[in-house]
Amino acid sequence: MSSKIWKTHTALVSLGVVLSVGCGGAGKHAKSPAGMGKLAQPVSAAFKEEATGDQVKAVDLWVRALDVAAQSPEEPASVAVAMASLDALIHRDVAAFSDIARSSALVDRIEPSVLAKAGGAMDARLAKVQEHAEGPFARPLVARGRLALAERRGDVNAANTLRAETGCVREATVLAPVSWTPVSGVDQPSPLDRADAPVPQEIPGPGPFTTTVKPVVAKALGCHLPLYAETNMNGVREVVVDVEVPKAGTIGVGLRTDDAANLRVGGKVAITRPHSAGDAGVARFARVDVDRAGTLRLVARIGMDEDFATFELGAWDEDGKPLKAHAPLPGSKANVSAKSAEMIQPGVPKTVDERLTVALGALAARESHAAESLLEPQIAQESTPPELLMTYGRAVRMARDLPMVKATERARGAYDRVLDAWPSSWEAIIEHAVLAGVRRARTEARIEALSDLDKTLAKSKVASSPALVSAFEAGTAGAEQLYDRANAALQKARVGIPNTPLLFDVTRLAGERTGKELVAFECDEHAPSDRSSLACHYALLAAGDRAGSERELERLRALLASPQLYLSLSTKDALETGDMARAARIYDAMNPGDRQLSTLYAVKGKGGVADLLKLAVVARDAPSALPGVLRAAGNDPIAGWEGVAEKVTSDEKGGALLANAATAILAHEEKYDIDASGLLHFLQLDVRRVMGTTDVEANAQAGAPMLFGRDTMRILRRRIFKKDGRILLPDRTPNASQSHADLSQLEAGDAVEAIYEGWAVPAEMGNIGIDTPDLLPERTAVRNARIELRLPQGLKGSLWSHPMLGKAEERTEQGKRVLTWTMKDRAVRRLEYGVPKMDRAVGVSFSTTTWADVAKGLRETVASLESSDPEVTKWAHEAAAGKSPSRELVEAVVAASGKAVMEASGNILADIDLGRGGQNMTARTMLATHEGSRTWLIVRALHELGVKADVVVAENEPFSDSPNFPPHFGRFMHPLAVAHVPDAGKTTDVWIDADVPGPPLPAGRISPELRGRNALWQDGRIEPLPAVASNEERDEIDQRLTVDDQGNAKGVLTVLLRGRASQDLAEALVRLVGAERQRALRGIALGWMPFATVEKVELSSSEGSWQIAIRAELSAPAYAQVEGQKPGNRTWVLPGIDPVHYVFPRPFVSTLASSYASQASRENALAINRAAQYHVRRRVELPPKAQIMRLPGPFEGKGPLFSASRKINVQGNNIEEDFTLDVTTGTVPRERYDEFVNAAHRTDDAFRASTRVKPPTP
Repeated sequence: MSSKIWKTHTALVSLGVVLSVGCGGAGKHAKSPAGMGKLAQPVSAAFKEEATGDQVKAVDLWVRALDVAAQSPEEPASVAVAMASLDALIHRDVAAFSDIARSSALVDRIEPSVLAKAGGAMDARLAKVQEHAEGPFARPLVARGRLALAERRGDVNAANTLRAETGCVREATVLAPVSWTPVSGVDQPSPLDRADAPVPQEIPGPGPFTTTVKPVVAKALGCHLPLYAETNMNGVREVVVDVEVPKAGTIGVGLRTDDAANLRVGGKVAITRPHSAGDAGVARFARVDVDRAGTLRLVARIGMDEDFATFELGAWDEDGKPLKAHAPLPGSKANVSAKSAEMIQPGVPKTVDERLTVALGALAARESHAAESLLEPQIAQESTPPELLMTYGRAVRMARDLPMVKATERARGAYDRVLDAWPSSWEAIIEHAVLAGVRRARTEARIEALSDLDKTLAKSKVASSPALVSAFEAGTAGAEQLYDRANAALQKARVGIPNTPLLFDVTRLAGERTGKELVAFECDEHAPSDRSSLACHYALLAAGDRAGSERELERLRALLASPQLYLSLSTKDALETGDMARAARIYDAMNPGDRQLSTLYAVKGKGGVADLLKLAVVARDAPSALPGVLRAAGNDPIAGWEGVAEKVTSDEKGGALLANAATAILAHEEKYDIDASGLLHFLQLDVRRVMGTTDVEANAQAGAPMLFGRDTMRILRRRIFKKDGRILLPDRTPNASQSHADLSQLEAGDAVEAIYEGWAVPAEMGNIGIDTPDLLPERTAVRNARIELRLPQGLKGSLWSHPMLGKAEERTEQGKRVLTWTMKDRAVRRLEYGVPKMDRAVGVSFSTTTWADVAKGLRETVASLESSDPEVTKWAHEAAAGKSPSRELVEAVVAASGKAVMEASGNILADIDLGRGGQNMTARTMLATHEGSRTWLIVRALHELGVKADVVVAENEPFSDSPNFPPHFGRFMHPLAVAHVPDAGKTTDVWIDADVPGPPLPAGRISPELRGRNALWQDGRIEPLPAVASNEERDEIDQRLTVDDQGNAKGVLTVLLRGRASQDLAEALVRLVGAERQRALRGIALGWMPFATVEKVELSSSEGSWQIAIRAELSAPAYAQVEGQKPGNRTWVLPGIDPVHYVFPRPFVSTLASSYASQASRENALAINRAAQYHVRRRVELPPKAQIMRLPGPFEGKGPLFSASRKINVQGNNIEEDFTLDVTTGTVPRERYDEFVNAAHRTDDAFRASTRVKPPTP
């Protein structure tokens, strides 16, 4: 069992404190929040005593607070106070001691004999509280605290008795997985939602390979039910437990889990645990009123998003006595329904003591974000009392959605203020020291912590509990191997906290022990050590006492009443000692989710190959362990290709076809086999000859396929066939930076053989996919190639093959559909630019993923980002500036997002990350770091302000010319927001494009590059983005030139950029200064008048604007080109304009033909990825007596994806011209490419056509 499970096991099932601004424990069981003062005052007194006074007295005060809460079940905050009290007494780990001691609550910091003399041992005091506890929750909470003490003591009998008194469920029926979306999936309908619904024999699975899911019984590890018992695949679990209710009335239920979950009791939702609560073991309680005696069904729907996840579940009668629970069988029904269900809430705090109480209850429930949110408004006040500051420091240190530096600085600021008020507070002193160390590099952190500790102690003179400070110093110095200082501090700590678990852990760090000395230390039954840990086992194992280490594991299994605990450790020991019979017995006793391929092979050997392939889909070490164990079992994947390379390299056939190729693929074969379980196996042979130096560098290594799933790939063999007949094995180069540095012996004319093997199993979505490598990369010809794909009959999926491969041959073989593509004697192909990205490789693509799966992933990501936070709420209202829901409000929020998030990135919403979101990144993170997705920040803010908004993700470039190309992640990369704004009784959709370089675009505008692109909606729709009038997106250019008698021109150029160049420049101008800034601005002018000299240029748009506007004064010598030698025959030629202009990062001009249509014909569709949209107004004033001889005619042109026009008007000596060009992004089908080319050439000619003028006579 992992350390995560162990840490979970030692924690208490905690109350989930839901802090609601408008709700204060309503319902018939709750009193008015005014009653909280009765419970809050004892908590406040105990907290202050623990922080600044006598630790023994603090125990008395915390026990008193617990006793009051236990006898006040009608008070809304009674459970929170009980949780906070037990946390302080037993369960809390002081953050500063987290790297030093296993536990550091009050019971770990006080010598047991001192406690016994001062009022009784901790267990005895808690037993009295438990005996007099009232209501459904206090008694099991106290029992669980006592259980933790019994397990630490190693008292098996007491642990078994107390475990029963906690009422924790020891077995449950689990269906897993029922959905692969662990956040949004918990709220989906379930066949078990009704109170009388039978446990199904099976239910549909979440993917094409997990078609059905059957119920299994999971046994608890202690009080922890493993969600991974049957499979460690992530996803939602349905957990079903039946309890026997003795009579109608009120019962209590509790759920603790690290993951998103909800709990139905008797058909009603009693507890919800949102993903936004974090990844700690959050627990929540509820009261449920049932209608009769009988069998009541509890159904927990839990989203497991990490291996080794467990949960705890409990049910009690109205007096806190456990209800008998069991795992129901398939087909069984319950006969009790819930009349009502109410989750426990502490109420809204009004005083300092009440805020402290609720916050401590939240921390005890592992809801640090709730505690932080409650206290955040108080921290800004100068008069905030130290107890709130210290509690805030505890909470903010656990924040997951703040960068460590931000969380550290906030906590450090709080502890600074605590030390101002309580200079002798031991916790504030050591926490301040730790936070000082965090500011340094890891290697210097402890040294800096000790230095800060010295400085703080010099100021405060004496700490409230000097022994605890000395213990911290000893542990920190010992971890840094400063043993002299560690032992000196340890002697001081022994005076104040002798014979305590904390001192024992500190002593472990203060010196080094090995062998028998280590065993004597860790395995001493009379030492105050944690007897529920593995420390003694590892000490015995290190000393070579295998029998003793195994006995220690058996002791731990008995202590925790978990026969399956640590079976993997016992299996390892059995295998290492060669006891195969014992290893086989242990393996059979394991949960299926714990079994590994390597263990199975070690136990069953070559006879277990069939079982290996069956287990591979769910084994924790799959698929990485599979190739090795199969090879050990005698599988030789190379055997079928022996002699192939020798034959093809010696065969000189191929003639000019291969002789003219820089890389010649002599033999190529790929075999893909997908099993009905989802297990994918591939083999690939490639023999190629490289002829040029460039190809030795670039094409020597055969490409491997891309597998979508959990995959592993290895090179079975690689050989070099020299021209002189020698065969070389490449040298190993494990540390080389180049991918094929082992082929350094390769020379032009040599051949390379490569054989690859790979395995893959479905990933968290339950799907599998294949992209075969490109058979015809640049300068490559093929003599003989073959691709074979074997699919289970009836498997649903999408399949595409490149047209050059031709139609596949199809047959049925051994119950599978077999597809084969062949290529023979294929010459080097002409590579074309502008091919949609998925159509470039000559290969095959297959995937079981659907676009509905991708949309589900988008919903999962959005759900995982949801989090309510006061900082975001405050920012949203400040941005709105009092505006009601309207377009003006949306515009204000969008503008504010540009100032709040300077570096925008939409990656968190792109489909490459769909379904993988987490609370490490929220809207608050973006405000704190000033980087991230503006789109998400805007959506969250609009939700706070009462405006509905959706996230839509658009393509950045054309995906494929084939509408049936298999779904791939990486298509939808550009997030957008759609605000649904109320407008005169109806709703108007306002599109927002904020995750762009530079400032966000104003509400209602979309980047020109996205025009015509498809976008994915959360409901699964894939639709083109809405069209926006092009005249609102075009760059506007105004040229005003005056030509003198010599043909030279001077004038003014104004440019207003609105497209991608504007975005790139806006971002760059934030950093560019001085000459670099001027160069960038001059580049804009030169991009439109490349023949001019820029005399002066200035930025006329405001700093931070999404549009870039400049005004330039320029001159153009010889603007009018002279034709003819004699004065009477001379003619001026005034230039037109080039149709394509680039201004950043390098200014240059081009034509449509050279930019988009340089090839006369194409084999593929043309993908246009960059839009060109502008309107140019040019006014040329001729000198007096100049005569216009010939003007270009007006032009209107249209083609696929573009339109253009040129208009000319003459007034006196002034020539006024209008040029308009709109090239939109998208795909030009191959059959319309000729039409596009012709239209492009006509536009080039029309735009570049010149005006002829007779110059004035000298």
